[in-house]
Amino acid sequence: MNNVLIKYSCYLSIICLFCFSPVLANGPLSHVEYSTFVWWTGNEHNGGMYKWGMVRDDVWNIYTIGMVSSTNYPTTAWVLQTTYWWWSYDCVVSKLDPTLSTLLASTYIWWSGDDRCADIEIWPKGSIFVAMNTTSSNLPVDLINSYDAVRNGRDTYIARLDPNLSTVLNSTYFGGSSNELYGTDMEFDANGNIYFTSATASTNLPLAGTPYQGLRAWSYDIFVAHMDAALSTLYNSTYIWGTSVELYNNTLTIDNNGDILVRWHTLSTNYPVTTGAYQANSAWWYDIVLSRFDPTLTTLKQSTYLGGSTHDYYSYYGWQAIFDDNNDLYLIWSTASNDFPVTIGTYDTLYQWWREAFIVKISEDLSTLQASTFIGWTSSEMWSSIELMADGNLIFLGSTPSAITPGPTIDAFDATRSGRDNMLWIISPDLTTMEQFTYVWGTNGSDYNFETDESLILDGECVYFTSSSSSNNSTFPIHTGSGEIPYQSNSAGSRDHTVTKLCPASCGDNVVQSFEWEECDDENLITWDGCSSTCKIERCGDGLVLSGEECDDSNDLSGDGCSSTCKIEYCRDDAPLNDTSKNLAITSLSPS
Repeated sequence: MNNVLIKYSCYLSIICLFCFSPVLANGPLSHVEYSTFVWWTGNEHNGGMYKWGMVRDDVWNIYTIGMVSSTNYPTTAWVLQTTYWWWSYDCVVSKLDPTLSTLLASTYIWWSGDDRCADIEIWPKGSIFVAMNTTSSNLPVDLINSYDAVRNGRDTYIARLDPNLSTVLNSTYFGGSSNELYGTDMEFDANGNIYFTSATASTNLPLAGTPYQGLRAWSYDIFVAHMDAALSTLYNSTYIWGTSVELYNNTLTIDNNGDILVRWHTLSTNYPVTTGAYQANSAWWYDIVLSRFDPTLTTLKQSTYLGGSTHDYYSYYGWQAIFDDNNDLYLIWSTASNDFPVTIGTYDTLYQWWREAFIVKISEDLSTLQASTFIGWTSSEMWSSIELMADGNLIFLGSTPSAITPGPTIDAFDATRSGRDNMLWIISPDLTTMEQFTYVWGTNGSDYNFETDESLILDGECVYFTSSSSSNNSTFPIHTGSGEIPYQSNSAGSRDHTVTKLCPASCGDNVVQSFEWEECDDENLITWDGCSSTCKIERCGDGLVLSGEECDDSNDLSGDGCSSTCKIEYCRDDAPLNDTSKNLAITSLSPS
């Protein structure tokens, strides 16, 4: 064989082509993928007793629930109600596509009284459950099949709607002869039946099964009830109380074993606690209480106080609790107690202001405070939702008027603050390390959501969140690099509802991130267009044969078969490959 071919390893055709799969998200929450306002000319509020919430179905359509004073809030054809009633605020439910560009369905839910949104949940089989607290006597009920077709005082009202929000499939009132108020929280058991909780002033609340407590004690006590999904049969129900007021922030979660964990606030110094409770006694005024029942609501399995020497509540709705794989509980909320229990070595053990946010991790049996930290700075922080991520970290949504120190992480979506702003945190499971932090806001107003336990939805490494904004439309992050047109890109009233999807950096998101692996980003994962599928600038020597290149051997050397300008170097028998004084191309070779 020709010895020049042996010496120089000459190639008649050199093509180095590497195939790359898309690059997964690999950075902080830095990119608004989708975002929209949802509003009309009135006030879309989420303060006081006016709640916004959000859930998603199996194909990632987003349902929101909230209170509005808009007489012309956007509704769609063939829904339950398209018009506004006379009350100062009405409840609305809206359905958006996953890109937040299309309003698929939207309806008012009201009648002749005061109808306050409380909760929204997706039934495992696809329909939509909505809970309200109402003084309306003529909300849609089935006079024959509903558990209770008659309102008494202010009652809890629960309805199951079809996914298009056009038909009430099942519904019921629930309450005694006095008032049930300050929110109703719902969860489904493994069979699709429903548990719900609220506060009651009724001495004759409907009871079933073998209640843990069968009598009301004070002006307001908490109840928990268990019904079938058709809302026609009451399986179990119970009061739970001490001899003072149980009120505010009543929420319910079903743990990994099917037990029912309820949490709220109490003024009672003799609220029922169990042996081995983390905190057996009330500290002062409104304390947090956590109680776990068996599924029949007969047995109080664990119960404890949690609080400091001042009150540990902020508003009527709020907080969220989640369980990890060990059934240990994470809880997020705010406190005015400078001696709220925190643990050594966690992220922040210093109380700094009159309203300090906190996260606690407490054992399944409610006996051990495994970790506890403040999350607060120089003003009042408010928190709404917390979720457990696939990697074990916790992500939570809150709002602050503080300039936080230390501030947002590198490549955060927004490193600055303006007014009261949304903020998203990711913290380690042991509550010691801030993994990520970013603000999300517009100028000239406040952006927050503190009246709900359902304002975060995880989508892989991305997160949908909902908030209320009084920022003008030119500054809130609505227009994005996704290419999708927001459903509503402008603000209108004094306070508008927003839904946003925020994602980590990823190749193809049209944002060049500053960490080392992105040199370019042209909003696609296509190779040979100047920016590669791995977000590297495509150039001679990168191993890809691009337009205008004859070869690419992953270096910029000549004399090795592919030149420094990515041209094929032809073989000669009397000159080095990089000698261009003669041009005798060998197009066919055979043994000499």
